[in-house]
Amino acid sequence: MLNRFLHWHEICAYREERFATYDLGGIKEDKTNGITQFKMSFGGEVSKEHTYLCAGIPWVGRTAQALFENLVKRRHRWSAGIESGEAPAAQS
Repeated sequence: MLNRFLHWHEICAYREERFATYDLGGIKEDKTNGITQFKMSFGGEVSKEHTYLCAGIPWVGRTAQALFENLVKRRHRWSAGIESGEAPAAQS
């Protein structure tokens, strides 16, 4: 019950900060799975996302995923600077 309360408290706090989503991570296809039931009990919506790894060469997929995540982080920092009126910082 404490874990559930802490998640609910986080969800409420983020809602006050106007966050649009709260990601509890993946769920199993088996809806009788206890963790899946716990996550679904908060009443959210399932959002499908696909991650692809290169079969036989997993390091290629992990490297591509890391590069993509790095680019997304840089884009968010750059966008935040533009919205606040700051000039984007040069990165080396």
